[in-house]
Amino acid sequence: MLALRELEAFIYCVKEIGKKLLEFQRSTLEVNHKGPIDLVTNADLYSEARLKELIERFFPSIPVVSEESFSGDLNYERFFVVDPLDGTTNFAHRLPWFGISIALIEEGKPVLGIIYHPALDELFFAERGKGAYLNGEKIKVSETKELDKALISTGFPVAKIIHKPDPYVVPFREFLKRAQGVRRFGAATLDLAYTACGRYDGFYEPYLNPWDTMAGVILVEEAGGKVSDYFGNPYSLSSDTIVAGNPYIHEKLV
Repeated sequence: MLALRELEAFIYCVKEIGKKLLEFQRSTLEVNHKGPIDLVTNADLYSEARLKELIERFFPSIPVVSEESFSGDLNYERFFVVDPLDGTTNFAHRLPWFGISIALIEEGKPVLGIIYHPALDELFFAERGKGAYLNGEKIKVSETKELDKALISTGFPVAKIIHKPDPYVVPFREFLKRAQGVRRFGAATLDLAYTACGRYDGFYEPYLNPWDTMAGVILVEEAGGKVSDYFGNPYSLSSDTIVAGNPYIHEKLV
């Protein structure tokens, strides 16, 4: 792992990339479609290129897996997984709910996670066994024990829901009735970061990818929370569902 001074330099560079994303958002965006709904912008590609350069400078021997250039290969003992701009649809519509996510994976588990929310200048950081932090201050998950007092966040796999909505709408409707509130803002990395710092009490979503989740997984765990799939099994690179939250609410979501 990096020495403290090098880590601070690495984080500084991540924040500079985030500031550049804000500049992109205020200018004329180039928006293309990866599919009928999925978007990619020139800002996504800029952020990906810069993050790869940054990681290669500080960690030259460790491969990088990124959303925009993923080849399908996760068969590395040690690698970085990166989402250069999570919440692209929000970004393209000039909403502030987007972020950068970086996780270092060793033997299938995240050992370091960074999530940056440029619009609020919030930098979330966690290292295995060393706690979770927001702008240098230690964070903990909430202590809410009852679902009717809990604020839950979620997301929908939009490409799937337009064809078969019931598997996603039914649990959403149930939690609307049982929880204090349910939020869907469209950036899973930030949902997990906000669960780690106690703003949300829990989070669930199906069909996410490792670049969406792994930095948030270590944040929640190091902040005292629990993470699993929908059935309570340990969360892994191959999991296609995720549930995260403080231990009390997590138990009520699985």
